[in-house]
Amino acid sequence: YALHNYTVGFSCKRHGQVSSDVLTTPQDDQQQTIRCLFGNTIARELVKLECTSQSLNLQVKGWVTNGNFSQKKTTFILFINGRLVDNSQIKRSVEAVYSVCLPRGGRPWVYMSLTLPAETIDVNVHPTKKEIRMINEAEIVQELRDGLQNCLENANVSRTYEVQTLLPGAEKLANQTENESSTAQLPQHMVRADHTLQQGAMTAYLSSSAGIGNKRRFDDGQLQESSGMTRYAEKCRNTLV
Repeated sequence: YALHNYTVGFSCKRHGQVSSDVLTTPQDDQQQTIRCLFGNTIARELVKLECTSQSLNLQVKGWVTNGNFSQKKTTFILFINGRLVDNSQIKRSVEAVYSVCLPRGGRPWVYMSLTLPAETIDVNVHPTKKEIRMINEAEIVQELRDGLQNCLENANVSRTYEVQTLLPGAEKLANQTENESSTAQLPQHMVRADHTLQQGAMTAYLSSSAGIGNKRRFDDGQLQESSGMTRYAEKCRNTLV
């Protein structure tokens, strides 16, 4: 009620406390009252909603958040003819409009004030008179949906992102790390005969005298094996002939 009746100052505090939990002044406009009640995060992302319908005798005023703001649960404040009420169809319609422009799981903050002829409203729906039904409810819901969609499309805002400035020397360090990673030899391109050997140990072993002698003996044995296989093949051919 402090939001809807922003021309009246409200002060609410718990018993025994000095400071007020809710404090508004009649000098504040409605947007400033929203800032006092709900915080600056919501107030700076607000878009004013206004639409009328002569055929339905409908007048709508309110404030809604734009596409930059989202929260986990919908905040839907609906006043009809100055009374705080609930209407599930209007709420679902509002959430359907926002589902296009908000990220998945994001919910809006919406305040609407509707003015309708009293004879078109049925208040005897809920024992506490909190829920209501309206004549031509489907047409009214569609009018609200179109007005809200036009309001968001004409908001002319872009999404904002928070960035952090790099510390001095951070860019140079990033380039150095990138150069080292590009010139480094990848592990899959390296071969070791023994996992206990360190990198480069095999090359040092082959270049030593012991390595050269072992390599020569390996080559000689391979050559002798090759000569033996050749003589065995010639003997088989002579036997067949």
